[in-house]
Amino acid sequence: MRIVGRIRTLLPAAALVACAGALAPSAAVAADLGERPLAPGAQGRDVEQLQAWLERLGLPVGRDGRYGRETELAVRRYEREEGLPEDAVVDREQARQMRRRARPRVRTVTYASRTLRSGLTGTDVRGLQRFLIDHGVKVTPDGDFGPATVKAVRTLERRAKLRADGRVTRSEARRIRTLAPAPTPTGAAAPTVDPQPVAATVAPGSRVFPIRGSWKFGDEGTFYGDRGGAHKGVDVFASCGVPMAAAEGGKVVFKATDGRAGNYVVIRGAESGEDHAYMHLQRAVTQDKGDTIATGEVFGAVGRTGNATACHLHFEIWTAPGWYTGGASRDPLPDLKAWARADR
Repeated sequence: MRIVGRIRTLLPAAALVACAGALAPSAAVAADLGERPLAPGAQGRDVEQLQAWLERLGLPVGRDGRYGRETELAVRRYEREEGLPEDAVVDREQARQMRRRARPRVRTVTYASRTLRSGLTGTDVRGLQRFLIDHGVKVTPDGDFGPATVKAVRTLERRAKLRADGRVTRSEARRIRTLAPAPTPTGAAAPTVDPQPVAATVAPGSRVFPIRGSWKFGDEGTFYGDRGGAHKGVDVFASCGVPMAAAEGGKVVFKATDGRAGNYVVIRGAESGEDHAYMHLQRAVTQDKGDTIATGEVFGAVGRTGNATACHLHFEIWTAPGWYTGGASRDPLPDLKAWARADR
C-alpha cells in the first residue's frame, strides 16, 4: 500500500491575492475584530480577539494572534454548524454573529464531570451539543440544555438503543464523545482510505508511518515547538477511522483518556528505547500497560477525542528514560518524513 502525504498545506495563489488587503502588516496589528475580513495567514489583535470568541463558543484554540491551521479548522466548523459558506473568511457580519452567539457567556464546566439534564447551562452542555451535531443530530450549540437539546439527546439515545430519558450521565457523555464521527479537517469529503494493516513481517530496525491511509501535515501551529514551545509533537491530519499502526514496536507504558489528549497510548520502542505517544485516538486501545505491540501492528484509528477541532494524530517522541519520566521531547518531523518515504 502506498502512503500519500504532503508536507505543508498552502493557500492557493488566488486566495493569497484575494486576502492581500487583509494581510497588510501595518493595519493588521492595530485592527479590531470586524474592521477587516480575516482569512488564514492573517495576524494581529483582531485575530486574537477572534480566537477568544471561538473559545467562548466551545471551540478552544491557542490565543497567539495568528490565523493558522488550528484557527482555520475552528472557524470552518463554526461556519458549517451555522449554515454559512465554509470559506474560513470572517467578515464584519460573521464577526457580529459570532459575538451574538457567544453571549451570554456560559460558565466553564469540565465535560463529563456531572449528569447533564434539562435546565443546566455550561461549556460541558455546549460540548455535548457539538458531539450531537457530529452524530448528525441537529441542535444549536448554545450551552443551554433546553427543550431542543432534550429532544436531540433522546433522538441519539434511541439510535444507540439507550434509555431515551433526555438525560446524559457521565459515562454516557464519555461514550458520546468517544464515538462521535468527527468531520474531516477541511470540511470536504473524506479521502479514499486503504484500511489494510501493514504486513506482520517487518525487517529488524525498520519503522512504518503510523497512519495507514491518506494523510497530510498541517500548517503553522501544528508542528513541534509551535505555540511558544508548548506543542511537544507534530499533528498529522487524516479522516477519523483511518487505521493507526505502531511506528516502532515495543511495550505499552501508558494508556488513558484525558480531556486534552483524548484517548492516547505511549509505546516504548524495543530497539530505540524512546517513547512514542499517539493522541486523540478514536477509541481507547484494547492493550494494557505492559502488553507488546509489534512494529506495523494496527492498534487503533485516527480520532478527534479530547481537545481537538479536527480528526488527527498528535504524535510525540521522547528520549529515554521516557515520556514525562525524565526524558526529553524531540522533533518527530524528520522521522515521520523518513518513514513516509520508506512506505512509498
